[in-house]
Amino acid sequence: MFSFAFGLLFSILIVIATLLVAYNGILFFAGFSFRPKQRKSALLPSISILLAAKNEGAYISQVLAQLVQQDYPQDKYEVIVSEDGSTDTTRQIASEWVAKYPGRIKLVMSEKSIGKPAALNRALALATGEIIGQIDADSSVENNLLRSVARAFEPDVIAIQGESSVRNKNQSLIAKLTSYEHDVWNRFSLKGRARLNLFVPCTGNLSFVRHTALKESGGWDRNALAEDVELSLQMWLKGYKFEYHPEIKCKELTVSRLRSFYRQRLRWYGGYFQSLFRHGNLLRKFSLQAIDGELLLAGPLSGVLGFMILSLGAIAILAKINTIQIISLTPYTIAAYTIFSLVSTFAAVKFEGERNSWKLMPAIYFYWLLGSFVSSVAFLKVIFRRKIAWTRTEK
Repeated sequence: MFSFAFGLLFSILIVIATLLVAYNGILFFAGFSFRPKQRKSALLPSISILLAAKNEGAYISQVLAQLVQQDYPQDKYEVIVSEDGSTDTTRQIASEWVAKYPGRIKLVMSEKSIGKPAALNRALALATGEIIGQIDADSSVENNLLRSVARAFEPDVIAIQGESSVRNKNQSLIAKLTSYEHDVWNRFSLKGRARLNLFVPCTGNLSFVRHTALKESGGWDRNALAEDVELSLQMWLKGYKFEYHPEIKCKELTVSRLRSFYRQRLRWYGGYFQSLFRHGNLLRKFSLQAIDGELLLAGPLSGVLGFMILSLGAIAILAKINTIQIISLTPYTIAAYTIFSLVSTFAAVKFEGERNSWKLMPAIYFYWLLGSFVSSVAFLKVIFRRKIAWTRTEK
């Protein structure tokens, strides 16, 4: 009886995991045929760029220098830095830029860290632009960024999400592997969703939203671990959606250390699970976008399922449970990890031109296994209501 129940549970997990893998496979192939909408607005809306900054003293000068040099009318945009209780030189550097460019750069400060969502809301309270943009303080942008944004904002457009790439991928093995995952997410998952007219989320960097729609949606939820996805959901529930525009670009930093990877992904995955449980009623507005929204939030579950299946398979073998079903199905999970590894390698070869990335396949394989472990920890923390802190990720 025990063996039967064990095998039944194992089979159910395999079916769910297979369906999730198949669904992401559809998005992957749909991404190949994605073509962005050709928006050619001649309007020049006023734009407010928000930068939430905590301990960004090493990077913030670069992005501020790039933003004040935009090929865009100076009276049509502003940069608002929301300093969040920094303990380094961030506040001093930002103050110097404000003094140099009064009116164009604004600064709001907090003696105590209040978290990125709350910091963004403080900046939003000062914003006067018709369009609100969010850019990470460690990003790098071209001087035509705002021109590209304005061109995309035709009157019927409410929100757009640009495409970021990793600029420190050669800093460490972890940085290189996360850059591969980043490519898969941007080049295939987001493009696939846009191609199929599904739920395109805000990714937390290089997103632009009409001020009125952002206000109506309540701004950023200060209690959300994944405030970007939560904002996307709140806007969708109001009838708004994001368009994906890969021609709007920036470069950003990714984590380069294992400890930073763990903390970042714990918060990300915990945020997705948090929103999944909070918005379990999305399907009341039944549509393909609602289904995709739920599946997006459930994405980290594929890691949890994979980790559970491998663990159950190991337990079955070690405990000598006579369940042929378990032993025969375990290879499917191993195959799924292998497919993920191949996709990441393919993305690195195709889009980054890294011909030698095939040599990293074993590392990519265990990278996904590590991600599965972290998603499992995040799932348990959310289920048992253990706190996951919103902290700045050291790069």
